[in-house]
Amino acid sequence: MKKMNRKVMAGLLVLGLGAAGVALANPYWHGGGMGPGHMGGGGPCWGYDGGASASHWRDVGQQRTAYLHDQLKLNATQEKAWKDYQATITANIKAMQDRELIDFSSMTAPERLEKSQQLMKERDARMAKHLEALKAFYSTLSPEQQQVFEAETGPGPGYGYRRGGRWHRGGMGPHY
Repeated sequence: MKKMNRKVMAGLLVLGLGAAGVALANPYWHGGGMGPGHMGGGGPCWGYDGGASASHWRDVGQQRTAYLHDQLKLNATQEKAWKDYQATITANIKAMQDRELIDFSSMTAPERLEKSQQLMKERDARMAKHLEALKAFYSTLSPEQQQVFEAETGPGPGYGYRRGGRWHRGGMGPHY
């Protein structure tokens, strides 16, 4: 009987170690059980290193913007519309960064909901300005430039398709 228990225990140990090895070898596992592209852990995701600073992301954004600008090959008229469009985006980002942190824990439920509604209205106003600037810029582009713009700013391949057991939203693409 003791020999049998030892064999069972040894078998369970081998199975447990094997399962742990498989889990660690799986590139989609990073401790949180979430797949690539999820920003909740240090899993593999292009462009996300698990601890990038704000300056890193600012640099990435500037690189993407410069790349798109170069790909569009804008003329002088389009350049002014591009600058206006970029100024709107920059203003929206600045407005988000300048917003003070809100302590929802000290609010009542109605106050939290009212504050959330106010923030959504502010967000909608920023989005309306962004859309207006985008339409103004987009209308200056030739059909070929519009195709480039769509290719470079679209959701990327696989948007909405089920991959790896999860819904994947794509991204701007691995151009950078």
